[in-house]
This record gives sequence, structure tokens and C-alpha cells, in this order.
Amino acid sequence: MEFAPKVTVLAVILALVVAIIADEATHSVPLAMLVLLAVGFFLPLFVAGRLKRGGG
Repeated sequence: MEFAPKVTVLAVILALVVAIIADEATHSVPLAMLVLLAVGFFLPLFVAGRLKRGGG
């Protein structure tokens, strides 16, 4: 579980970058917030699951 903080920080940074790109591309703040929540929440869960199974 030592990778969890690193994965979370990387996921938040990636989520912010993707949300900024989505906002610039679509000029839709609600869409950017949805992307931010989806990437920031689900990516760490996915990566943590892969690490637990030894697939990462």
C-alpha cells in the first residue's frame, strides 16, 4: 500500500490537466467538473486494484 499516496497525487494532477483541457476544448464548466471527478476518483481505484492483483 506504499504506492497509494503517489498514485493518488498523480491521479489528481492528471485529473486537473484533463479537466483544464476539457474546459478549454468545450467551454463547458460542468463537463470539466465531471471529467475531474471521474478521473480523480476512479483512476486511483483502478490503479490500486491493478497493484493489488500484481498486474501493475
